[in-house]
Amino acid sequence: MIFQKLFQHPVWLKLIGNEKDFPDEEHRAFNAISVFTLIVLTALLPFNLFLRLYHMALLITLLIIFQVILYYLSRFRGRMAIGMNIYAAISYLTLIFTYFFNSGSNGPALYLFFLTLMLLVTFTPKRQHLLWLALHALTGAAMLYIEYFHPGIVYDPYTSPRHRFMDIVSTYIICLLLVLLLTKYLQNIYQREKAKANRITDALIIKNRELEEMHREKDRIFSIISHDLKKPLDSIISYMQMMEQYSFGEQERRVLEERLLTLSRHTSDLLTNLLSWSRAQMEGEQTRLGPVQVRGIVEKEIMQQMVIADRKSIRLEQHIDPELYVMADTNLLQLVMRNLVGNAIKFTQPGGLVEVKAYRNNEEGCILVRDNGIGIPESLHAGQFQALSQHARYGTANEKGTGVGLFLCKQCIELQQGRIWFDSIAGAGTTFYIALPAAQPDKGQIP
Repeated sequence: MIFQKLFQHPVWLKLIGNEKDFPDEEHRAFNAISVFTLIVLTALLPFNLFLRLYHMALLITLLIIFQVILYYLSRFRGRMAIGMNIYAAISYLTLIFTYFFNSGSNGPALYLFFLTLMLLVTFTPKRQHLLWLALHALTGAAMLYIEYFHPGIVYDPYTSPRHRFMDIVSTYIICLLLVLLLTKYLQNIYQREKAKANRITDALIIKNRELEEMHREKDRIFSIISHDLKKPLDSIISYMQMMEQYSFGEQERRVLEERLLTLSRHTSDLLTNLLSWSRAQMEGEQTRLGPVQVRGIVEKEIMQQMVIADRKSIRLEQHIDPELYVMADTNLLQLVMRNLVGNAIKFTQPGGLVEVKAYRNNEEGCILVRDNGIGIPESLHAGQFQALSQHARYGTANEKGTGVGLFLCKQCIELQQGRIWFDSIAGAGTTFYIALPAAQPDKGQIP
Protein backbone atom coordinates (compact mmCIF):
# COMPACT_ATOMS: atom_id res chain seq x y z
CA MET A 1 0.00 0.00 0.00
CA ILE A 2 2.87 2.37 0.85
CA PHE A 3 4.60 1.74 -2.48
CA GLN A 4 1.31 2.02 -4.37
CA LYS A 5 0.74 5.45 -2.85
CA LEU A 6 4.34 6.38 -3.62
CA PHE A 7 4.05 5.48 -7.30
CA GLN A 8 0.75 7.37 -7.58
CA HIS A 9 2.01 10.47 -5.79
CA PRO A 10 1.93 13.65 -7.92
CA VAL A 11 5.64 14.30 -7.28
CA TRP A 12 6.59 10.84 -8.55
CA LEU A 13 4.33 11.18 -11.59
CA LYS A 14 5.91 14.56 -12.28
CA LEU A 15 9.39 13.00 -12.16
CA ILE A 16 8.69 10.12 -14.56
CA GLY A 17 5.96 11.76 -16.69
CA ASN A 18 2.31 10.83 -17.13
CA GLU A 19 0.68 8.51 -19.65
CA LYS A 20 -0.54 11.44 -21.75
CA ASP A 21 2.96 12.83 -22.31
CA PHE A 22 4.66 9.40 -22.37
CA PRO A 23 2.20 6.77 -23.65
CA ASP A 24 5.03 4.23 -24.03
CA GLU A 25 5.42 2.26 -20.78
CA GLU A 26 9.12 1.62 -21.51
CA HIS A 27 9.76 5.37 -21.73
CA ARG A 28 8.23 5.99 -18.32
CA ALA A 29 10.13 2.98 -16.96
CA PHE A 30 13.44 4.45 -18.19
CA ASN A 31 12.62 7.74 -16.49
CA ALA A 32 11.87 5.82 -13.29
CA ILE A 33 15.14 3.85 -13.55
CA SER A 34 17.02 7.10 -14.05
CA VAL A 35 15.52 8.42 -10.82
CA PHE A 36 16.32 5.16 -8.98
CA THR A 37 19.91 5.23 -10.30
CA LEU A 38 20.41 8.81 -9.14
CA ILE A 39 19.13 7.83 -5.69
CA VAL A 40 21.54 4.86 -5.48
CA LEU A 41 24.54 6.84 -6.71
CA THR A 42 23.77 9.68 -4.34
CA ALA A 43 23.54 7.19 -1.46
CA LEU A 44 26.82 5.45 -2.39
CA LEU A 45 28.84 8.66 -2.75
CA PRO A 46 29.14 9.56 0.98
CA PHE A 47 30.04 5.95 1.89
CA ASN A 48 32.92 5.94 -0.58
CA LEU A 49 34.13 9.31 0.65
CA PHE A 50 33.94 8.11 4.25
CA LEU A 51 35.91 4.97 3.35
CA ARG A 52 38.44 7.12 1.47
CA LEU A 53 37.73 5.34 -1.80
CA TYR A 54 38.34 8.54 -3.70
CA HIS A 55 38.70 6.94 -7.12
CA MET A 56 35.26 5.33 -6.67
CA ALA A 57 33.83 8.60 -5.35
CA LEU A 58 35.12 10.35 -8.49
CA LEU A 59 33.57 7.66 -10.67
CA ILE A 60 30.23 7.98 -8.86
CA THR A 61 30.32 11.76 -9.26
CA LEU A 62 30.87 11.39 -13.01
CA LEU A 63 28.08 8.82 -13.17
CA ILE A 64 25.70 11.21 -11.39
CA ILE A 65 26.49 13.90 -13.97
CA PHE A 66 25.97 11.47 -16.85
CA GLN A 67 22.75 10.18 -15.32
CA VAL A 68 21.35 13.69 -14.91
CA ILE A 69 22.05 14.32 -18.60
CA LEU A 70 20.39 11.03 -19.62
CA TYR A 71 17.37 11.79 -17.47
CA TYR A 72 17.08 15.25 -18.99
CA LEU A 73 17.28 13.85 -22.54
CA SER A 74 14.59 11.28 -21.83
CA ARG A 75 12.21 13.23 -19.58
CA PHE A 76 12.31 16.65 -21.20
CA ARG A 77 13.58 15.99 -24.73
CA GLY A 78 11.92 12.67 -25.43
CA ARG A 79 15.25 11.09 -26.51
CA MET A 80 14.77 7.85 -24.62
CA ALA A 81 16.41 5.60 -27.25
CA ILE A 82 19.70 7.50 -27.12
CA GLY A 83 19.57 7.64 -23.34
CA MET A 84 18.88 3.91 -23.09
CA ASN A 85 21.86 2.96 -25.29
CA ILE A 86 24.21 5.29 -23.42
CA TYR A 87 22.91 3.99 -20.08
CA ALA A 88 23.60 0.38 -21.10
CA ALA A 89 27.12 1.21 -22.34
CA ILE A 90 27.99 3.19 -19.20
CA SER A 91 26.62 0.37 -17.02
CA TYR A 92 29.06 -2.17 -18.47
CA LEU A 93 32.00 0.24 -18.32
CA THR A 94 31.13 1.01 -14.69
CA LEU A 95 30.93 -2.68 -13.81
CA ILE A 96 34.32 -3.38 -15.38
CA PHE A 97 35.96 -0.38 -13.69
CA THR A 98 34.39 -1.18 -10.31
CA TYR A 99 35.45 -4.81 -10.52
CA PHE A 100 39.12 -4.16 -11.32
CA PHE A 101 39.53 -1.06 -9.13
CA ASN A 102 37.46 -2.12 -6.14
CA SER A 103 38.88 -5.47 -5.07
CA GLY A 104 37.24 -7.69 -7.74
CA SER A 105 35.32 -10.66 -6.32
CA ASN A 106 36.35 -9.60 -2.83
CA GLY A 107 34.49 -6.30 -3.17
CA PRO A 108 30.87 -5.29 -3.86
CA ALA A 109 31.10 -5.40 -7.69
CA LEU A 110 29.23 -8.71 -8.11
CA TYR A 111 26.20 -7.29 -6.29
CA LEU A 112 26.12 -4.51 -8.85
CA PHE A 113 26.00 -7.09 -11.66
CA PHE A 114 22.65 -8.38 -10.43
CA LEU A 115 21.37 -4.87 -9.83
CA THR A 116 22.28 -3.52 -13.27
CA LEU A 117 20.76 -6.57 -14.97
CA MET A 118 17.48 -5.93 -13.21
CA LEU A 119 17.63 -2.24 -14.10
CA LEU A 120 18.24 -2.97 -17.79
CA VAL A 121 15.48 -5.57 -17.95
CA THR A 122 13.01 -3.14 -16.38
CA PHE A 123 13.01 -0.50 -19.14
CA THR A 124 14.20 -2.33 -22.27
CA PRO A 125 12.06 -4.35 -24.73
CA LYS A 126 11.60 -8.06 -24.03
CA ARG A 127 13.53 -9.01 -27.16
CA GLN A 128 16.70 -7.52 -25.56
CA HIS A 129 16.46 -9.31 -22.23
CA LEU A 130 18.36 -12.40 -23.36
CA LEU A 131 21.04 -10.11 -24.79
CA TRP A 132 21.59 -8.40 -21.43
CA LEU A 133 21.63 -11.75 -19.64
CA ALA A 134 24.24 -13.11 -22.04
CA LEU A 135 26.39 -9.97 -21.82
CA HIS A 136 26.25 -9.99 -18.03
CA ALA A 137 27.14 -13.67 -17.91
CA LEU A 138 30.04 -13.29 -20.35
CA THR A 139 31.35 -10.07 -18.77
CA GLY A 140 31.20 -11.49 -15.24
CA ALA A 141 32.78 -14.79 -16.27
CA ALA A 142 35.55 -13.00 -18.18
CA MET A 143 36.45 -10.79 -15.22
CA LEU A 144 36.41 -13.72 -12.81
CA TYR A 145 38.64 -15.62 -15.24
CA ILE A 146 41.10 -12.72 -15.49
CA GLU A 147 41.17 -12.30 -11.71
CA TYR A 148 41.74 -16.01 -11.18
CA PHE A 149 44.66 -16.29 -13.61
CA HIS A 150 46.01 -12.74 -13.23
CA PRO A 151 45.22 -11.66 -9.67
CA GLY A 152 47.73 -8.81 -9.81
CA ILE A 153 45.52 -6.88 -12.27
CA VAL A 154 42.81 -6.39 -9.62
CA TYR A 155 43.43 -3.36 -7.39
CA ASP A 156 42.57 -3.59 -3.68
CA PRO A 157 41.86 -0.08 -2.32
CA TYR A 158 40.84 -1.03 1.20
CA THR A 159 43.16 0.02 4.01
CA SER A 160 41.56 -2.35 6.52
CA PRO A 161 39.12 -5.27 6.68
CA ARG A 162 36.72 -2.93 8.46
CA HIS A 163 36.51 -0.66 5.42
CA ARG A 164 35.95 -3.63 3.12
CA PHE A 165 33.17 -4.88 5.39
CA MET A 166 31.45 -1.48 5.52
CA ASP A 167 31.64 -1.02 1.74
CA ILE A 168 30.25 -4.48 0.98
CA VAL A 169 27.48 -4.23 3.59
CA SER A 170 26.41 -0.74 2.50
CA THR A 171 26.36 -1.77 -1.18
CA TYR A 172 24.47 -4.94 -0.31
CA ILE A 173 21.79 -3.10 1.68
CA ILE A 174 21.36 -0.42 -0.98
CA CYS A 175 21.05 -3.11 -3.66
CA LEU A 176 18.43 -4.94 -1.59
CA LEU A 177 16.41 -1.78 -1.11
CA LEU A 178 16.60 -0.93 -4.79
CA VAL A 179 15.59 -4.47 -5.79
CA LEU A 180 12.57 -4.15 -3.49
CA LEU A 181 11.74 -0.77 -4.99
CA LEU A 182 12.07 -2.11 -8.53
CA THR A 183 9.96 -5.15 -7.71
CA LYS A 184 7.19 -2.98 -6.30
CA TYR A 185 7.45 -0.66 -9.28
CA LEU A 186 7.08 -3.57 -11.70
CA GLN A 187 4.23 -4.94 -9.60
CA ASN A 188 2.53 -1.55 -9.79
CA ILE A 189 2.93 -1.55 -13.59
CA TYR A 190 1.49 -5.07 -13.75
CA GLN A 191 -1.51 -4.16 -11.62
CA ARG A 192 -2.12 -1.02 -13.64
CA GLU A 193 -1.90 -2.90 -16.94
CA LYS A 194 -4.10 -5.65 -15.54
CA ALA A 195 -6.70 -3.08 -14.50
CA LYS A 196 -6.49 -1.51 -17.95
CA ALA A 197 -6.88 -4.93 -19.58
CA ASN A 198 -9.88 -5.63 -17.36
CA ARG A 199 -11.43 -2.32 -18.39
CA ILE A 200 -10.84 -3.16 -22.04
CA THR A 201 -12.29 -6.63 -21.50
CA ASP A 202 -15.34 -5.19 -19.77
CA ALA A 203 -15.74 -2.67 -22.59
CA LEU A 204 -15.50 -5.48 -25.16
CA ILE A 205 -18.08 -7.51 -23.25
CA ILE A 206 -20.42 -4.51 -23.19
CA LYS A 207 -19.74 -3.90 -26.89
CA ASN A 208 -20.47 -7.54 -27.70
CA ARG A 209 -23.71 -7.33 -25.76
CA GLU A 210 -24.61 -4.18 -27.67
CA LEU A 211 -23.84 -5.94 -30.95
CA GLU A 212 -25.95 -8.91 -29.91
CA GLU A 213 -28.74 -6.52 -28.97
CA MET A 214 -28.39 -4.82 -32.35
CA HIS A 215 -28.71 -8.21 -34.06
CA ARG A 216 -31.80 -8.97 -32.01
CA GLU A 217 -33.12 -5.50 -32.80
CA LYS A 218 -32.50 -6.07 -36.48
CA ASP A 219 -34.40 -9.36 -36.35
CA ARG A 220 -37.19 -7.62 -34.47
CA ILE A 221 -37.37 -4.85 -37.06
CA PHE A 222 -37.62 -7.31 -39.92
CA SER A 223 -40.30 -9.17 -37.99
CA ILE A 224 -42.25 -5.93 -37.57
CA ILE A 225 -42.05 -5.08 -41.24
CA SER A 226 -43.01 -8.55 -42.46
CA HIS A 227 -45.72 -8.91 -39.84
CA ASP A 228 -47.38 -5.50 -40.18
CA LEU A 229 -47.12 -4.95 -43.92
CA LYS A 230 -48.82 -8.26 -44.67
CA LYS A 231 -52.21 -7.15 -43.37
CA PRO A 232 -52.73 -3.99 -45.46
CA LEU A 233 -51.30 -5.70 -48.52
CA ASP A 234 -53.79 -8.53 -48.02
CA SER A 235 -56.54 -5.92 -47.89
CA ILE A 236 -55.41 -4.36 -51.16
CA ILE A 237 -55.29 -7.79 -52.80
CA SER A 238 -58.80 -8.52 -51.52
CA TYR A 239 -60.13 -5.32 -53.10
CA MET A 240 -58.42 -6.13 -56.37
CA GLN A 241 -59.87 -9.65 -56.37
CA MET A 242 -63.36 -8.31 -55.66
CA MET A 243 -63.09 -5.85 -58.56
CA GLU A 244 -61.87 -8.63 -60.84
CA GLN A 245 -64.43 -11.28 -59.87
CA TYR A 246 -67.59 -9.20 -59.60
CA SER A 247 -69.30 -6.68 -61.80
CA PHE A 248 -69.96 -3.38 -60.08
CA GLY A 249 -71.84 -0.35 -61.13
CA GLU A 250 -70.08 2.93 -61.67
CA GLN A 251 -70.97 4.19 -58.21
CA GLU A 252 -69.93 0.96 -56.46
CA ARG A 253 -66.69 0.82 -58.44
CA ARG A 254 -65.92 4.40 -57.49
CA VAL A 255 -66.49 3.56 -53.80
CA LEU A 256 -64.19 0.55 -54.06
CA GLU A 257 -61.55 2.58 -55.85
CA GLU A 258 -61.74 5.25 -53.17
CA ARG A 259 -61.37 2.60 -50.47
CA LEU A 260 -58.49 1.06 -52.38
CA LEU A 261 -56.81 4.45 -52.70
CA THR A 262 -57.38 5.16 -49.01
CA LEU A 263 -55.98 1.78 -48.02
CA SER A 264 -52.98 2.26 -50.32
CA ARG A 265 -52.29 5.59 -48.69
CA HIS A 266 -52.58 4.02 -45.25
CA THR A 267 -50.18 1.29 -46.34
CA SER A 268 -47.75 3.92 -47.57
CA ASP A 269 -48.08 5.72 -44.23
CA LEU A 270 -47.53 2.44 -42.44
CA LEU A 271 -44.39 1.71 -44.43
CA THR A 272 -43.10 5.23 -43.80
CA ASN A 273 -43.75 4.89 -40.06
CA LEU A 274 -42.11 1.48 -39.88
CA LEU A 275 -39.04 2.56 -41.79
CA SER A 276 -38.76 5.71 -39.70
CA TRP A 277 -39.08 3.77 -36.48
CA SER A 278 -36.69 1.06 -37.72
CA ARG A 279 -34.06 3.63 -38.64
CA ALA A 280 -34.40 5.27 -35.25
CA GLN A 281 -33.98 1.92 -33.50
CA MET A 282 -30.97 0.89 -35.58
CA GLU A 283 -29.30 4.26 -34.97
CA GLY A 284 -29.94 3.97 -31.24
CA GLU A 285 -32.28 6.95 -30.94
CA GLN A 286 -34.46 7.21 -27.87
CA THR A 287 -38.22 6.80 -27.96
CA ARG A 288 -39.80 10.19 -28.67
CA LEU A 289 -42.58 10.67 -26.16
CA GLY A 290 -45.12 13.44 -26.43
CA PRO A 291 -48.85 14.14 -26.05
CA VAL A 292 -50.77 11.93 -28.51
CA GLN A 293 -54.52 12.05 -29.16
CA VAL A 294 -55.78 8.48 -28.78
CA ARG A 295 -58.87 8.96 -30.95
CA GLY A 296 -56.83 9.95 -34.01
CA ILE A 297 -54.62 6.87 -33.68
CA VAL A 298 -57.56 4.48 -33.21
CA GLU A 299 -59.64 5.89 -36.06
CA LYS A 300 -56.74 5.61 -38.46
CA GLU A 301 -56.08 1.98 -37.56
CA ILE A 302 -59.77 0.99 -37.64
CA MET A 303 -60.11 2.51 -41.10
CA GLN A 304 -57.10 0.51 -42.24
CA GLN A 305 -58.54 -2.75 -40.86
CA MET A 306 -62.06 -2.10 -42.16
CA VAL A 307 -61.76 -4.08 -45.38
CA ILE A 308 -60.59 -7.22 -43.58
CA ALA A 309 -63.39 -6.85 -41.04
CA ASP A 310 -65.94 -6.41 -43.87
CA ARG A 311 -64.82 -9.65 -45.47
CA LYS A 312 -65.65 -11.47 -42.22
CA SER A 313 -68.77 -9.38 -41.54
CA ILE A 314 -67.24 -8.22 -38.26
CA ARG A 315 -68.43 -4.96 -36.76
CA LEU A 316 -65.77 -2.50 -35.65
CA GLU A 317 -66.89 -0.07 -32.97
CA GLN A 318 -65.01 2.62 -31.10
CA HIS A 319 -65.87 4.58 -28.00
CA ILE A 320 -63.04 7.07 -27.57
CA ASP A 321 -62.95 10.19 -25.44
CA PRO A 322 -61.86 12.87 -27.96
CA GLU A 323 -60.18 14.79 -25.14
CA LEU A 324 -58.00 11.85 -24.11
CA TYR A 325 -54.28 12.34 -24.66
CA VAL A 326 -51.51 10.05 -23.52
CA MET A 327 -47.75 10.46 -23.30
CA ALA A 328 -46.59 8.18 -26.10
CA ASP A 329 -44.58 7.77 -29.27
CA THR A 330 -47.01 8.10 -32.19
CA ASN A 331 -45.32 5.47 -34.36
CA LEU A 332 -45.05 2.94 -31.54
CA LEU A 333 -48.66 3.45 -30.43
CA GLN A 334 -49.86 3.02 -34.02
CA LEU A 335 -47.90 -0.21 -34.25
CA VAL A 336 -49.49 -1.52 -31.04
CA MET A 337 -53.05 -0.60 -32.05
CA ARG A 338 -52.53 -2.10 -35.49
CA ASN A 339 -51.53 -5.42 -33.99
CA LEU A 340 -54.22 -5.54 -31.31
CA VAL A 341 -57.09 -4.61 -33.64
CA GLY A 342 -55.74 -6.93 -36.32
CA ASN A 343 -55.49 -9.82 -33.87
CA ALA A 344 -59.01 -9.18 -32.59
CA ILE A 345 -60.38 -9.41 -36.14
CA LYS A 346 -58.28 -12.47 -36.87
CA PHE A 347 -59.59 -14.46 -33.90
CA THR A 348 -63.24 -13.36 -34.12
CA GLN A 349 -65.86 -15.46 -35.91
CA PRO A 350 -67.75 -13.96 -38.89
CA GLY A 351 -70.57 -11.76 -37.65
CA GLY A 352 -68.70 -10.97 -34.44
CA LEU A 353 -67.84 -7.69 -32.76
CA VAL A 354 -64.56 -5.88 -32.09
CA GLU A 355 -64.69 -2.71 -30.06
CA VAL A 356 -62.07 -0.24 -28.95
CA LYS A 357 -62.59 1.93 -25.89
CA ALA A 358 -60.38 4.60 -24.39
CA TYR A 359 -60.87 6.64 -21.24
CA ARG A 360 -58.94 8.37 -18.49
CA ASN A 361 -58.39 6.62 -15.17
CA ASN A 362 -56.74 8.97 -12.68
CA GLU A 363 -53.24 9.69 -14.03
CA GLU A 364 -53.41 7.10 -16.78
CA GLY A 365 -55.02 6.87 -20.17
CA CYS A 366 -56.52 3.42 -20.66
CA ILE A 367 -57.21 1.74 -24.00
CA LEU A 368 -58.94 -1.61 -24.33
CA VAL A 369 -59.49 -3.76 -27.41
CA ARG A 370 -62.28 -6.29 -26.86
CA ASP A 371 -63.62 -9.04 -29.10
CA ASN A 372 -66.14 -11.85 -28.69
CA GLY A 373 -64.02 -14.31 -30.61
CA ILE A 374 -62.53 -17.69 -29.81
CA GLY A 375 -60.45 -16.45 -26.87
CA ILE A 376 -57.13 -17.77 -25.63
CA PRO A 377 -56.91 -21.08 -23.74
CA GLU A 378 -55.64 -20.58 -20.20
CA SER A 379 -52.73 -22.93 -20.88
CA LEU A 380 -51.40 -20.44 -23.46
CA HIS A 381 -51.72 -17.28 -21.37
CA ALA A 382 -48.16 -17.33 -20.03
CA GLY A 383 -46.46 -17.41 -23.43
CA GLN A 384 -48.46 -14.76 -25.27
CA PHE A 385 -45.91 -11.96 -24.87
CA GLN A 386 -42.86 -14.06 -25.66
CA ALA A 387 -40.76 -13.46 -28.76
CA LEU A 388 -41.53 -15.81 -31.63
CA SER A 389 -43.93 -17.68 -29.41
CA GLN A 390 -44.38 -21.35 -30.14
CA HIS A 391 -48.08 -20.82 -29.43
CA ALA A 392 -48.79 -18.83 -32.61
CA ARG A 393 -52.29 -19.82 -33.75
CA TYR A 394 -54.46 -19.70 -36.85
CA GLY A 395 -57.35 -17.25 -37.05
CA THR A 396 -61.00 -18.07 -37.64
CA ALA A 397 -60.48 -17.72 -41.41
CA ASN A 398 -57.31 -19.80 -41.23
CA GLU A 399 -55.13 -16.68 -41.08
CA LYS A 400 -51.62 -17.66 -40.04
CA GLY A 401 -49.99 -15.81 -37.15
CA THR A 402 -46.27 -15.03 -36.92
CA GLY A 403 -45.90 -15.24 -33.16
CA VAL A 404 -44.24 -11.82 -32.85
CA GLY A 405 -47.13 -9.32 -32.73
CA LEU A 406 -47.85 -9.39 -29.00
CA PHE A 407 -44.16 -9.54 -28.17
CA LEU A 408 -43.66 -6.33 -30.15
CA CYS A 409 -46.69 -4.75 -28.49
CA LYS A 410 -45.28 -5.42 -25.04
CA GLN A 411 -41.86 -4.04 -25.94
CA CYS A 412 -43.33 -0.93 -27.53
CA ILE A 413 -45.62 -0.22 -24.57
CA GLU A 414 -42.78 -0.67 -22.08
CA LEU A 415 -40.62 1.71 -24.12
CA GLN A 416 -43.40 4.27 -23.58
CA GLN A 417 -43.40 3.66 -19.81
CA GLY A 418 -46.75 1.92 -19.97
CA ARG A 419 -48.35 -1.43 -19.15
CA ILE A 420 -50.14 -4.03 -21.23
CA TRP A 421 -52.11 -7.08 -20.11
CA PHE A 422 -55.13 -9.13 -21.09
CA ASP A 423 -57.87 -11.39 -19.85
CA SER A 424 -59.49 -14.06 -21.92
CA ILE A 425 -61.90 -16.96 -21.69
CA ALA A 426 -61.66 -19.69 -24.29
CA GLY A 427 -64.70 -19.49 -26.55
CA ALA A 428 -65.93 -16.19 -25.06
CA GLY A 429 -63.44 -13.60 -26.33
CA THR A 430 -60.40 -11.59 -25.28
CA THR A 431 -59.76 -8.10 -23.95
CA PHE A 432 -56.37 -6.43 -24.15
CA TYR A 433 -55.66 -3.45 -21.89
CA ILE A 434 -53.11 -0.69 -22.32
CA ALA A 435 -52.28 1.90 -19.67
CA LEU A 436 -50.11 4.89 -20.55
CA PRO A 437 -49.36 8.10 -18.63
CA ALA A 438 -52.11 10.64 -19.28
CA ALA A 439 -51.09 13.92 -20.90
CA GLN A 440 -52.41 17.33 -21.81
CA PRO A 441 -52.50 18.33 -25.49
CA ASP A 442 -49.89 20.69 -26.83
CA LYS A 443 -51.21 24.17 -27.42
CA GLY A 444 -50.88 23.68 -31.15
CA GLN A 445 -52.89 20.43 -31.20
CA ILE A 446 -56.58 20.43 -32.06
CA PRO A 447 -58.68 17.62 -30.52
